Amino acid sequence: MANHPAYDFELITPEGILLKDKITELVAVTESGEIGILYNHLALKSKLKSAPMRYKKEDGSEDLVAVLGGIIEVQDNKVSVISEFARLGKDINEAEADDRALKAKAELQLLNPEARLSDKDLVIAEARLQKELLLVQTARLQKKYS
Repeated sequence: MANHPAYDFELITPEGILLKDKITELVAVTESGEIGILYNHLALKSKLKSAPMRYKKEDGSEDLVAVLGGIIEVQDNKVSVISEFARLGKDINEAEADDRALKAKAELQLLNPEARLSDKDLVIAEARLQKELLLVQTARLQKKYS
């Protein structure tokens, strides 16, 4: 694949800017499906699904970031992602994330599944499990790009 010109990428969480870099390619999962963003991409604003996001740096190396939903905006060769939670793939300890996912699954199984939307504890447990499974998935994929 040919090298593409770089553009600005930033990933923002409530804690601040998690990532700010020049990249040549980004692959994200929106509500409409998977998208790839290269230099001179058309303007876009979309909701993101919770999924690993892959990006390629100017040096050709690739990394992943776990993004728990959010918004992606592309405009004038700048991509901004805003998410309530994100974690760089290289910063995820797979064994720890896997352990937390098992604990979250066990906690969820103890709660009343009949009260899906009315039980606050159940909603929180489901969200925790989704987050931990996302971290495990991202950590496993990151191995391919490290």
